[in-house]
Amino acid sequence: MQMTYNELKDQLLMLIDESSSMESVSECPCDELREKILKNRFNLVVVGQFKRGKTTFINALLGADLLPTAVVPLTSIVTVIEYGQKVHVKVVFNALPINCLSM
Repeated sequence: MQMTYNELKDQLLMLIDESSSMESVSECPCDELREKILKNRFNLVVVGQFKRGKTTFINALLGADLLPTAVVPLTSIVTVIEYGQKVHVKVVFNALPINCLSM
């Protein structure tokens, strides 16, 4: 049985609550982790040399080819991915939204 996103999220929140009460994990930023999970936001940094499959790796994690891949480098900028009910792309340049595209 495959768990849903919300079931996984609830399980992770429960584990964070359990670990925050353990003395050996007192240095864990549990409150910060909990807040990020509740807001559906966390940072995952993927670094490596040019053309080594970083974007392909992220697409595999997402389970869909959402980020572009090609022979020439395409993702040399910070890319923010958020969960939503439908696929939606927003391009922002110098803090100003440029284009919005629903798929």
